[in-house]
Amino acid sequence: KVEKKMCQEHGQELSLYCKEHEQIICVLCAMKGAHQQHELITLKEAYQAARNRERTDLRAAMLEMLARIQDKCTDPRVTRLEMKDVIVREYDHMHQLAREEKKRVLHLLDLEEALASAHMSEVSAYVNVQIEKVMAEMAEITRQMNNFSELALLKPESREQDPRNDQPPPDPSFPGSNHRHFDDPSSANGPW
Repeated sequence: KVEKKMCQEHGQELSLYCKEHEQIICVLCAMKGAHQQHELITLKEAYQAARNRERTDLRAAMLEMLARIQDKCTDPRVTRLEMKDVIVREYDHMHQLAREEKKRVLHLLDLEEALASAHMSEVSAYVNVQIEKVMAEMAEITRQMNNFSELALLKPESREQDPRNDQPPPDPSFPGSNHRHFDDPSSANGPW
């Protein structure tokens, strides 16, 4: 389950990225907070940039470090104290590279989570709009069905109860009748 990533300061969903501070922020951080006037990009752009950033090959860096240490070990001019300093510096450098790579990977993970959260919010909003449309359509269908039900209640239950059946059919010879007699040739050609 993807949880919404929320701004601790404003309680808003994290949806932007401040390039200056390399930080995921909310809209209020950008408008009123510490990131006003900073260059902002979308989470998707930040994620793509972080993914495309060149990774540190820690294995290659370790092999290079070991080669440098070995060179110093075999150099007769390097004292034991100098060798100790070289080893400390080399391992400090390796630790720094590992910390930077760890920070990069964790930052990428944070961006993935924020991007997934923002995507889920978009999908949720879309689904809610669609649900509202369906509910409105259902309400209209229900209203129409109620109207048809009311009309059906006005109809008699059987043909015998239909008051229209009590009336005799209109008399075709009656002058106000809409029925023409085509048996009479004078009426077949019009009133003339």
